[in-house]
Amino acid sequence: LALLFSILGFFWNLFWIYASVGVLTFENRMYYKQHPNLSGNDILNSASDPVQVTTVLFLLISLFWTGNVILNTVQVTVAGLVATWCYDKVEARSFCSPAVTQSLCRSVTFAFGSICMGSLLQGTVSSLRSVVRCGRRSLEEEHHDDNNNNNDDDNN
Repeated sequence: LALLFSILGFFWNLFWIYASVGVLTFENRMYYKQHPNLSGNDILNSASDPVQVTTVLFLLISLFWTGNVILNTVQVTVAGLVATWCYDKVEARSFCSPAVTQSLCRSVTFAFGSICMGSLLQGTVSSLRSVVRCGRRSLEEEHHDDNNNNNDDDNN
């Protein structure tokens, strides 16, 4: 079951990368059409475009959300299987037992709304943490470069 969902997650990541490259390429083309005086090497201006920043944020949320939905679906399925095993060990004795399929069906029907809502909250927080971490790292590198430039000036 976990292997099946891992394969599903792998293909979702491939699709997400393909879609993200397409969307960001489209956004860059639109940005350069609106600002024809910029050169193709001036990527920092397009990266500060609010539309592109919002697009990247929503793409990150979709990546983390879907990954969390897959992980949480497996977790709820296993929890249901363990609960079944505690009450009826005979029913949950093999991989393809009715307990596994029933637990998976309960996870993707009755519990799926809760799984998706919790995963959305978790995905949003993870996306915002990634953006903050990236921004913090960028500021640290900028601060480090400024200190190196000041030390070079002092040595001359």
